[in-house]
Amino acid sequence: MRVRITVDREQAILAGNEQHGQVTVNLPVADLSPAQRATLVATPQSTHDVAALDSVLDIPMEVRKTCPPPKTGAPDPIAWLDWRAEATQAAAALRAQQERDQSQDFFNYLAWARELPVERFIRPDSGLFSTRIVELPSNDAHQWRRFGSEQIKHLEESLSDKLAAARVQLAAEKERIEAARRQSAAEEEQRKQERVAQLGRWVQDHMSSNDKGRWEDGFLPEDEILESMACHLFQSLDRFERFALLDDSELEHLDACMEEGDIDHYTLPGEALTANQYSAFCAIRTAAAFDRGAGESAEVQPFRHIWECDECDAKTERLTARVQITAGMITLNREYSLPAQ
Repeated sequence: MRVRITVDREQAILAGNEQHGQVTVNLPVADLSPAQRATLVATPQSTHDVAALDSVLDIPMEVRKTCPPPKTGAPDPIAWLDWRAEATQAAAALRAQQERDQSQDFFNYLAWARELPVERFIRPDSGLFSTRIVELPSNDAHQWRRFGSEQIKHLEESLSDKLAAARVQLAAEKERIEAARRQSAAEEEQRKQERVAQLGRWVQDHMSSNDKGRWEDGFLPEDEILESMACHLFQSLDRFERFALLDDSELEHLDACMEEGDIDHYTLPGEALTANQYSAFCAIRTAAAFDRGAGESAEVQPFRHIWECDECDAKTERLTARVQITAGMITLNREYSLPAQ
């Protein structure tokens, strides 16, 4: 019977043979053992009814490494025939062992999952509720995804009580979250309504007839109402100098600077005050707390305003007292200058 094999080039040269690569030779079938004949029967046929003993075998990579094809320096169909038989048997043994291992893994997984609390059957998935789902649990040692579809189906049936309890728990959790969201939205809407009502009362009690008309018709900007409220709430601080941000012309630069760089402005909490600065700060704090009505509160904090030129790294600083007054649903802020020293 004609068979195709491969003669290794290097081995052929070392053996002094001219012929190498794929070659076709005759193989006496009568001289083969029953096992070898069975291997030959399973060998795929190439063109012209030639058995391709050197064709690629469908075997795992582990077997390819432990049972490499023969490298012969002369045509040796028996070596190739024996290789196919050995590699096929090794692959069958490996698959059988893998099936036994997977079967044991399956029972180990089932026993492990049975002991888990229901919460483990709910996947958090980055903590986003919208993507949380009920599924079989897993960890580094127990991975259900490596099982076949039938085994997974068996797991789901065997753990159906846990999965059902997890679905109930997830639905209840979803309802709690939705209820909390509804409550939060309702509270936010209530705060908005109270704020609008407070603004409306202020317009009616403190602003002009023109303002009242614009309010009723929806034409009065909120900023005008807040400014009116601020003038009243910060009235006790009128004797103090209001702070205003510096413009570019007021910023200090080093002599070599062309003053063409960008100016970075940022604020930091005031952590140290001189005696004069502290006296001014206390005066502002006392005035801010003066004659506060019911539902009103004042908080005063020192702040540093810093401007930096990215061209020359020059820095300009101003110290302020930031006054925050809360009246009902309205919170307003103003800043007052503190002495430079």
